[in-house]
Amino acid sequence: MNKINEITINTEKFGKIIFIVYENLYIGITLEKGPRILFLGIINKNDLFNEIISKNNEIIEKLIYNNYNILRPIDLNFDFNNNLKYELIGGHRLWLAPENKIESYIPDSNEINFKKFYFNDNFLYIFSNIYKYQDYFHEKGFIISSINKIEDNNFKSLYQFDIINFCLNLSKKEIYRSLWGITLLNGKGEIYFPILKSDENNLNPLYNIVIWPYNDDNLKKNIKIISFNKSSFKDIFKYIKIFETNNSKKIYKIIKVKNDWMKNKKFGFYINSNLAIYLNKNYIFIKNISKEIDKSFLNRIDNIIIKEKNISNLSLYNEKMFNDYNNDNNYLFPDLFTNFQTYLSKNYIELESLSQIFKIEPNKTSYSKEKWAIALK
Repeated sequence: MNKINEITINTEKFGKIIFIVYENLYIGITLEKGPRILFLGIINKNDLFNEIISKNNEIIEKLIYNNYNILRPIDLNFDFNNNLKYELIGGHRLWLAPENKIESYIPDSNEINFKKFYFNDNFLYIFSNIYKYQDYFHEKGFIISSINKIEDNNFKSLYQFDIINFCLNLSKKEIYRSLWGITLLNGKGEIYFPILKSDENNLNPLYNIVIWPYNDDNLKKNIKIISFNKSSFKDIFKYIKIFETNNSKKIYKIIKVKNDWMKNKKFGFYINSNLAIYLNKNYIFIKNISKEIDKSFLNRIDNIIIKEKNISNLSLYNEKMFNDYNNDNNYLFPDLFTNFQTYLSKNYIELESLSQIFKIEPNKTSYSKEKWAIALK
């Protein structure tokens, strides 16, 4: 495994940001707000980043808004209570679904709980924050792990890594929540959702489309459902094969989502491939919702997250989270059964991935895993 470097930079606007650097892959995470992944990009110019660091904070912040960054920072605040504001900031964040006017907007402009450790020949980075207001009391965040480069002649550069979302319930009551990874991307890109064929004897629906009340009635502006064939979608087929999955042989339809730059809109989908592909001029970005998390890994994570809080009688996770959600109503997805959602705005596209709704008992933790890939075309 090649060496992973870290660079911590002070910025006036975002506070401290740590950049995790693996060869030409740069991942920038806030340390004083959020947490948010504010920068994700591939910089092949060897001295560019070091040159920027040697200059002032203004230059750093310009880099975060530059086309090198596939993510989109934004300046948007929501009034919360007693002159407190929730800073959206942009980039990637973890929320809990269904959305709640109080819980979702508890301010998180305070120092992040950041830990780093080595496990199974791999560095892991844990970023979290504690959210407490009225009856809402939990710690949530994400773990970045398994960063690696893949040699593929189809791309100038291709990297993969895991994002593991988690929520520790610190309240006295059980809660029912989905782990909701929200990723703000450059609005000039498009999102593709592959739909897989079902078994001939399966009479259940293949996918759904959920509409939010502020949308207009013209879906054709933003959504197109296309029959799949390898010749017309050879690039999509190539991108799906990044994950070495047999699913690429079973694609039936493609749902394409694009921005029209006219009005904020939101759509939800149940996508049976668990894959979403985002394309813009420079980058390919893929989210793959994974059902597999190594149990020894979770055991190690729990020991780190929980031990410092002196919580006893902890069960690591619910075994049923790995079972078929159809066997238990607690494993339905939120918002009329959606595992992906998109929010379209004038400046960005949100690509949102949602876990099943878990029952999280007091002093227990729930996890979900996403595999991310980013490539330069």
